[in-house]
Amino acid sequence: MSNKKGTKSNMKSFEEKLKIAQDWSQNPIPWKELGAKYNVSYSRARIWALGYQENGEQFLKDISTRKGQRAGISKGKTYRNNNINPDKREIAKLRKELKEKEMEIEILKKWNDFVEDIDNDK
Repeated sequence: MSNKKGTKSNMKSFEEKLKIAQDWSQNPIPWKELGAKYNVSYSRARIWALGYQENGEQFLKDISTRKGQRAGISKGKTYRNNNINPDKREIAKLRKELKEKEMEIEILKKWNDFVEDIDNDK
């Protein structure tokens, strides 16, 4: 089977993914070099290495199954977001709300300045 570039598709087994992740853990090299070394895309190598670093072998086992691939775990987003500390999640939510409120205040200040300028011109 070929991909868009015409090269053969290379599915990696759990053991190969583990080897790539452990190699990067022991010797952090640029993602592009790591991908070239193992003939995978740099983004794939990055996802496997960081997923392994954050969640251990279970992450690689999960994405090595067809069920994990269909669930979107192979992208890493779904799996990693489930392991975020609830306190950190709440802090992030509050920071976002605070930023929105600050933006709202700035807009209202500018609106008031605009209205005052119109009143002064009259």
